[in-house]
Amino acid sequence: MDTSRIQSILKYWEQEHYLYCCTRFVVKVKLCSPSRFMAHMTGTKLITLLAALSRHELQSFRKYLASPFFNDNKDIGLLLDNILPFLLDTSRPLEKQQVWRAVFGARPYDDDQFRRLNSELTQQALSFLGFRQYKRDAWRPAVDLLPQLSQRKLDKHFAGAARQAREALQKHPLRDADYHFGSHLLALYGHQYLEQSGSKVIDYQNLEQADFHLDCYYIAQKLRHYCDALDYRNTLSLQADIHLFPQFLDMVRQSRYYTEPIIAAYFLVASMLLHPEEESYFRDLKQLLAGDEARFSDQALRAFYIYLFNYCIDTKINTGQPAYFTELFELYQRSLEQGFIIKDGILPTQDYKNIITVGLHVKAYDWVEGFIRQYTGKLPPDDQLNATNFNLAKVFFSQKKYDKVIEQLREVEYPDIVYALGSKLVLLKTYYELNEYIALDSLIDSFRVYLQRNQTISRGVKYQYLNVLRFVKLLSNTMPRDKPRLDKIRAQINACEALADKAWILEKLEELV
Repeated sequence: MDTSRIQSILKYWEQEHYLYCCTRFVVKVKLCSPSRFMAHMTGTKLITLLAALSRHELQSFRKYLASPFFNDNKDIGLLLDNILPFLLDTSRPLEKQQVWRAVFGARPYDDDQFRRLNSELTQQALSFLGFRQYKRDAWRPAVDLLPQLSQRKLDKHFAGAARQAREALQKHPLRDADYHFGSHLLALYGHQYLEQSGSKVIDYQNLEQADFHLDCYYIAQKLRHYCDALDYRNTLSLQADIHLFPQFLDMVRQSRYYTEPIIAAYFLVASMLLHPEEESYFRDLKQLLAGDEARFSDQALRAFYIYLFNYCIDTKINTGQPAYFTELFELYQRSLEQGFIIKDGILPTQDYKNIITVGLHVKAYDWVEGFIRQYTGKLPPDDQLNATNFNLAKVFFSQKKYDKVIEQLREVEYPDIVYALGSKLVLLKTYYELNEYIALDSLIDSFRVYLQRNQTISRGVKYQYLNVLRFVKLLSNTMPRDKPRLDKIRAQINACEALADKAWILEKLEELV
């Protein structure tokens, strides 16, 4: 990301007008922090891996290890049994000698053997994850069974397994790239079976179906890679080198493959990124997703909606087209209704902030208040109390319920710098709106001291808030309709580049004219 873009982002962010652009990468929430074990356990790689599994996954992994088919070393199961309690309760450290005694009893500690056991358990955990991925779709084991039956010339068994695989694919709710890949394999194995059986009549229907679904899989994946590359160029200095053959997008649009929702969606994303001035691609993508949401996985839906979010934010709102606040608000509402914006029970903090900012901008105050009370519990636990207090205060301020703002903020001290600065700014604006000049002057003085003494706040950010204090002080000491003085202040405000919440300050100045 270049320096000018970073400065632009920081400027909007500090003014509280910037909406965070979203990311398609989601960090899995872990049960515990593996760092607590690293000073004592040899297998930190193992601990990191196990800590990334959910409670349900850990229980399934224990059953996996108990099966002699997957694991014939009982010591591996004992090792996991003695690590699990510490993963679920991190109040005490995990000592490797303690685990050794639990597994091997009085046998003298052997560090090499303990390391090997850790390594074997790590490999078993990786195999378990691979097995879960393989079993994720019901069609996959059924389809992969077909070559084995064909090789053994088990005709009746092949016919039955092929029927089961076909039914599993038909029941598969998604029409994503994986669906097309599975359909390709099913048709291909059916065609190969006829060839190998020596049948004099070759049914080309299987071959044609195999070819069609292979094309769908290739085109969907190719478009996905291309969309990722287009998206990365907006945020990264390096660009991915994704080759499309000439007129590829035109071919896709005019082909029969465009009737497949996954291909149409990626085509519209690519077109929207290539031609942001053509709003029809945004409209068509939004309409397609609303009509075919059941055809996409939650992961795919979140990715497509993030493209829509960022189009509204980067291409429209941050370039001076505020009408797209309404579009963005409707998109956020839809993503909440469908639930795909929440991953593993966690609502990303940046989405949470964006939703509140957009909701307040479109004056959906009651909805935003309900959203805060309903969804704050889905933030990371350490963020919930600050988020509730601060954002409810923002709602009350927007509703001009200034007494509630003071009640919400006055007794709260935020350790987080972003919340601390934001809460002090909201409280400052509230005192000004209430004409509480004694409280306002006191807050201005304490806020200035806070900014000057806090070494973690950058110089640029300090200037933005110090200038807020300066102009609020000027406005509070200016008589209404003092045109020469107000004109002078207006010129100073317009010339000031480092100024948080500039729009609100100009609004207050105009009220004095």
